[in-house]
Amino acid sequence: MSLFPIRLKPGGTITVHLRYNAHFPVWVHRRDHYVDPNAKKTLCYERILPYIPPFKKTEEELTRISESGQIFGGAPILMAARYLQNDFQRDDQFLDNLVGLRDDTHHYYTLTLPEDAPLGRYHFELEDRMNGQVFKSGTADTDFFYVEKLNLLDVETKEGISIAHIENPSPEPVLAKLCQIDPYSDQNLNPVVISLAPKTVSKISFEGVGFLMYRDDDEILRLNKHKEKTSLRNPVFQTLRKQECTLIFSNDPERKGAYELDGKSEAIWQMASGFVPRSLIRQEHNAGIYDEMLQMGLIQEID
Repeated sequence: MSLFPIRLKPGGTITVHLRYNAHFPVWVHRRDHYVDPNAKKTLCYERILPYIPPFKKTEEELTRISESGQIFGGAPILMAARYLQNDFQRDDQFLDNLVGLRDDTHHYYTLTLPEDAPLGRYHFELEDRMNGQVFKSGTADTDFFYVEKLNLLDVETKEGISIAHIENPSPEPVLAKLCQIDPYSDQNLNPVVISLAPKTVSKISFEGVGFLMYRDDDEILRLNKHKEKTSLRNPVFQTLRKQECTLIFSNDPERKGAYELDGKSEAIWQMASGFVPRSLIRQEHNAGIYDEMLQMGLIQEID
């Protein structure tokens, strides 16, 4: 079994993949359950499925497959993703899987968790019933995923150093990437991997503008107690810097145009990296010019 991603938010969606190698045609009654951190077992999938053994392809069939430009059988990238996340010490098993990848049967479905799904580690339990027998997953020891959510409680700033109070309400530790950036230069994020202990509030110090990336960099937690939006240069524009100004232009059919920025407008454009809070840019430069650039769509505000 392969699960991707293995780190979700409450209400998130996970893709489940199973790989079979049948030796004879057979119908299988499949039942999947997931067990949440509170030991509650939920039936999430039930279906009767046919599995057929690999067959030797004729030259004509191989030509037909080749000319189609498609991978016959849908070789699953999810298996590689699962290996990289969980099974990096099981090289022999991974290589064995790759050998028979295209001849096997691959089955997928997606599962969406409820919005109030409890935080922590979940286990999958697979049951395949055929010919009076019950078969379990061959990768049962790594058939798990996590539901994670971090909360920013407060941020204190003194003498240029900020301390964020981060709550991890999960019964499992959460790995995150702490990024710190100079608001006047977006060239270096200085990322550091940190571990947030379960059911605790951690104090994380940072300089400049800080944010956490977690759930495999899919979620950003901005370390700003006012939960402000940040400003981002509209990505449709290309930038050409000259000695006396900055030119921005777009060939996008929905947003064509060219503009010359200098002085305050150029400074606002440079600070609008997507990481700096809007209030800092408006306060540092001209709020009226900022609002005009926002209205014109040269910059945008994001959560």
